[in-house]
Amino acid sequence: MKSYIFISLILIFCISAVAQDVDKQKTNLPDPKGKARFEIKDRDWPAKFAEASVCLWKNDAIGALSITIDDNCAPDHEWWTEMGKKYDFNVTWFVIASTVSGSNAGFCGTWEGFAKLLKLGHDIQSHSLTHLNQESPEWKDINMEYEESQKRIEKNIPGHKAVVLAYPGGKNSNLNDSAVAVKYYIGARGTTGSVNATNKTSYLNTASMSGVICYGDAKWESQDLKSALEKGFAKNKDLYRAWYCCHFHQAKPEVRSLIEKQLALVSEKAKAGELWIGLFKDVVKYGQERDTAVLNVKESSPDKIVISLTDEMKDQIFDYPLTVKVRLDPSWKSLKAEQGGKKADCRIVEKDGAVYGIVEIVPDKGDAVISK
Repeated sequence: MKSYIFISLILIFCISAVAQDVDKQKTNLPDPKGKARFEIKDRDWPAKFAEASVCLWKNDAIGALSITIDDNCAPDHEWWTEMGKKYDFNVTWFVIASTVSGSNAGFCGTWEGFAKLLKLGHDIQSHSLTHLNQESPEWKDINMEYEESQKRIEKNIPGHKAVVLAYPGGKNSNLNDSAVAVKYYIGARGTTGSVNATNKTSYLNTASMSGVICYGDAKWESQDLKSALEKGFAKNKDLYRAWYCCHFHQAKPEVRSLIEKQLALVSEKAKAGELWIGLFKDVVKYGQERDTAVLNVKESSPDKIVISLTDEMKDQIFDYPLTVKVRLDPSWKSLKAEQGGKKADCRIVEKDGAVYGIVEIVPDKGDAVISK
């Protein structure tokens, strides 16, 4: 009898431990409601050998930019593809799922067409089922709008996951509900016209600028990418190192030359290492992993450094590598990195005579071993 009770207690303890572990696997961070999660600082440069830190953005960029396109806009697919190749960026297409491969495929596109964009490196995500069209025979409620859109994208593009949403605008936009969206998505894009302060981002209702990438020419500093990349440009210090998200609809011929000038500018910023142009879902993943990350240097020797990196996010979804910067000895002229037995991207940079390793590490995927 005592053995039975003892085994039962062990089982209860194990089940409780698993339940607590599951609870720690978050799919979205709560809205900070304007409160800063952390202080915005300049790039970090660890002072001692083997000291390490998580970079605010991928590749230790100063700020981030995401380019998104709503409402399918099939006539623009070829132009955006050309721009992506020319200026080395990818875009997120937020599609109205019920209209794809339908009666108006010339504008709304086909699943084959969107699958082709995906293979080119662009992303296909949800803009709801009917764009909140209550006159559509497919309209039911907001839950159906979010859930069924996700299902159709994943059914028609096998192996692809729809994990982020763009809230539809228009006359029925009041129907959008982040409490419903969180059941299906790790992030959602809103339409408030401003940059996203990195330490105050509401991942379930991010801000986004409509049809423009402003650099030094915005009416308000909160709408200017220059606020994110140039320290002191904005009076609001939280705008420095921010995430600028923008959304386009049709790129009509008469505006394409202006858009291309903006794309050329941000491409140069990206080449200079100042800007990360990332897919919307990747920035959402990076931000939430970073905001909950715990880094620990477990071992260090003249020829090897071992780093543990964990976070609080759900591992099955949040699998994007965080950029970690680690101080090396000046004798390190090259390095290699592995995580979980697999090669990890890494490189060496120098700053004021000191040597640093830049390593891409996925949280909760095992220790990263950096070797001379």
